[in-house]
Amino acid sequence: MASRNAVQRMDTDKDALLEINLIIMVLLERLIAYEASYLNKQPVHDQTHMGNQEVFDMLHDHWRVCFDTCRVMPGVFMKLCKLLRERDWLGA
Repeated sequence: MASRNAVQRMDTDKDALLEINLIIMVLLERLIAYEASYLNKQPVHDQTHMGNQEVFDMLHDHWRVCFDTCRVMPGVFMKLCKLLRERDWLGA
C-alpha cells in the first residue's frame, strides 16, 4: 500500500513538473516574440556618408535617428560635444 502511494506521488510530481516546464516554455516563447516585435531590422548605416557628414545628417534628421544611434536626444549630444571641446578632450 505504501509503495502504491509513493508511485502515485511520483506521478503527481512528474505531472506538476511537466506543467511547470510547459508554462515556462510558453512564457519564454511569448517573451521572445514580444522582444522580436521591437527589433528594428533596417540597416542603420548605408555608407553614403562618413565621418563629419554622417554626424551632421544624424543631428539634422529626425530626432529619433540621433536617439536610435547614440541613445541620447540631439540637444544632449550637442551639449556633450560642447563640453568635450571646452575641456579639450576631443582630438583634432
